[in-house]
Amino acid sequence: MSKMTKDFRTQAMGLYMQSLGREHELLTNEIKRIIDGFPNENDDGFDAEAGCAAFKQYHELREKRFNLETDQSIYFLDAQRVEDEDSNQEPIFTPTLIRSLGEDFLL
Repeated sequence: MSKMTKDFRTQAMGLYMQSLGREHELLTNEIKRIIDGFPNENDDGFDAEAGCAAFKQYHELREKRFNLETDQSIYFLDAQRVEDEDSNQEPIFTPTLIRSLGEDFLL
C-alpha cells in the first residue's frame, strides 16, 4: 500500500512539473511579447521607458521564482527516488495533534 502511495505522489509531482514547465513557457512568451510591444516614445507626458524598465524587473523576479520552484520540485523528485530504493522500511506513525494537546482540548 505504501508503494502505491509513493508511486501516486511521484506521478502527481511529475504531472505538476509538466504543468509548471508549460505555464512557465506560456508566461515567458506572453511577457516577452508584451515587452516587445511597449512604446519606445513618451506619449501624452507618460514616461514609457521607466514603466518598461519596471515591468522588465518584475518579469525577471517572476522568472527567478519559477526557476526556484522548478529546482525545488526536481530536488523533491530526486529525494523520492532515493527513498523508493529502500522499500523495506517500516511505516512510521506519528501521533495526532489531539493526543498531544491533552484532556483540556478533547471533545
